[in-house]
Amino acid sequence: MTIYTTAIGNYVSQRVADNRQWYESKNMLDGATDLPKSAEVLYHLLQYALFLLINDGHTVMVLGVSSDDKFALANHLPKWQITCLSPVLDTLQQAAGEVVDFADIFCTIQNASHSESKTDWSVLIARLKHRYMASLNKNTHNHAQISHLLAVFELLLRAFFVMNKIRSLPDLVKTLQSNLFFADIIKAQQTTSVALLYLQPPIDYVYQHEILWLWTHRAYQAEMLLMRHIIRLAGANVPQFSLDIPDGINDKQRAAMAMIGNQAFGIITGGPGTGKTFTVAQIVIALARQQVPVRLSLVAPTGKAAQRMGESLQAAMPDDVELQLPEPKTIHRLLGIGTNGQARHHADNPLPQDMIIIDEASMLGVELASQLFAAIATGCRVILLGDANQLAAVDAGAVLADLCRIDSLGDLRVHLDESRRFDGKSGVGRLATLINQQSYDNKAFLAFTQLHQACHDVAYTDIEAFVEPSSCYEQLAQPYQDFFAATYASRFEFAKLSDDTIPEFINNLFNILNKYRILCAAHKGDFGDEKINEYLTKIHKKYQKMPASLSDWYHGCVVMINKNLYEFGLFNGDVGICLYARTGLTVYFEGESLRAVPAQLISDAVVTTAYAITVHKSQGSEWQQVAVVFDENNARLLSKELFYTAVTRAKSQVQIFSTADAITQAMTTPTIRQTGLAKTAEIITQVG
Repeated sequence: MTIYTTAIGNYVSQRVADNRQWYESKNMLDGATDLPKSAEVLYHLLQYALFLLINDGHTVMVLGVSSDDKFALANHLPKWQITCLSPVLDTLQQAAGEVVDFADIFCTIQNASHSESKTDWSVLIARLKHRYMASLNKNTHNHAQISHLLAVFELLLRAFFVMNKIRSLPDLVKTLQSNLFFADIIKAQQTTSVALLYLQPPIDYVYQHEILWLWTHRAYQAEMLLMRHIIRLAGANVPQFSLDIPDGINDKQRAAMAMIGNQAFGIITGGPGTGKTFTVAQIVIALARQQVPVRLSLVAPTGKAAQRMGESLQAAMPDDVELQLPEPKTIHRLLGIGTNGQARHHADNPLPQDMIIIDEASMLGVELASQLFAAIATGCRVILLGDANQLAAVDAGAVLADLCRIDSLGDLRVHLDESRRFDGKSGVGRLATLINQQSYDNKAFLAFTQLHQACHDVAYTDIEAFVEPSSCYEQLAQPYQDFFAATYASRFEFAKLSDDTIPEFINNLFNILNKYRILCAAHKGDFGDEKINEYLTKIHKKYQKMPASLSDWYHGCVVMINKNLYEFGLFNGDVGICLYARTGLTVYFEGESLRAVPAQLISDAVVTTAYAITVHKSQGSEWQQVAVVFDENNARLLSKELFYTAVTRAKSQVQIFSTADAITQAMTTPTIRQTGLAKTAEIITQVG
């Protein structure tokens, strides 16, 4: 994405300039509307930095909060300044593949700007660019990438020169106030200024309590609209309904049921086995017993999560209740989002449902959540389900975690904390709790070691003990032996099965497969899922004594769909097993109904091998035994949320393949996403 952000910035700045000139020619603007070069440079730097932050899951840049940034302190740079520059600095450092001495570069610019003699900036910039390019040339970059990185490097230098003349954060705010590329949100909502109404600045900001919040206009609109729609839905008057409280339900579950019975909007959170699904099942049963029919939808962010939601809800239904649940859907499918990205349902054409239950809400990004809540009609009951300790969405935002932190929504949420899956003896449950409770100290790995030594269901293998990664892969492959044997036994027999016996065979094969899964932090590297899948593919083929083939498809291979394929009834996250059937290689997908697609009809672009998958892809799934694999090369991805999510995918046993340092980092590094949803709630309270 970052390759195009400078082009976007150039396009936007040209649009702002064109708009200014047009309205100026019509005498429709109030006051001066000059666009000095320094204003444009500042906009380009902050816009590029915001795009980089969005790419990492953030929605906002926050300046003025306390920081211990060593770079800032060592070089006497203001903390607000280094926060602005850091996303770009990180990108340039990573591209160089070595430590570039930006402290010395900034010092050179500072000295030049303070020099009494006139500085030839073109010569200075050319010299510094040549210095940076020497680092780039040591790495594999094509011409287009090098040109882009040098343009970003030059932008950084020019922006630093501009920022160096701004003494403090309040002075920066004054600079933004006179810059047409930036809009003060509070002022914009209270003013009648034609300039602010028509120029549509691309960056929005709020400065309050000595803290500056900066959004791209699109990110601000998504968070503001989402918050407004939640307030709208939560404030609706809905008919109350009574609930028959079943035996064995705890006080928190009672509170959750009462909340939904009395309110239009509710959030139910909790870890694995705390009864979220059971609680919702009782609510669904109570609704079904009402005299007035209720139009209910069950939705989740991914196809896999939606499928599991339906299965879990059905399993939670008492034997004496006959209730046909609606087919769970992805949010995209519920909204009718087509290949062009346009939704059939939106604010002007709302959904007809009376109740919508949204599972795995931790996976919700702010843009999709904003689209979804805009399309829900006032008076529709909405229930959000999820585990706020899990990984946040792949897309920008952390909607569930944000909503759980907003004080004004406190009466709209219940947290379930009594797990029936993991009791006090469960090592998996104890490890999940340990990860959530860890703060940064040097005793984290010691606590982990003591736990795995005391619990037979938590194992640890130090990957530094392996001379070659392949030795680790061999151990990772061992729990798949039953699956390998089952596919080998059926290699020449599956095609002979009758149509009546195929569904049972497929179900049994998936039961064997789902006893185990390998979860990785990343795709790349020796311990990423790509290399592990490559190795497991080889040994699976070898186990079945298969001849060499140019095709990636073979009997027994495990695959995952990574894009919704509505024409086949397949969704992102669906797992399939390829088998040699009567009609040739066919991929069978797990689920209540048998879904079979000829392998030749599935493009390589929409499917990946899935003996090992990333932790992100594992959300919404569970297996009896899980192997979790990561090392220091995954440092940027390691966090408490990633480790917790991986561990809680295991029902009964987890084995960690890692190092002491990587585990310490994973246990003590919280995912800190800078988001503005709570801030938009404050703004709505202020200005309405």
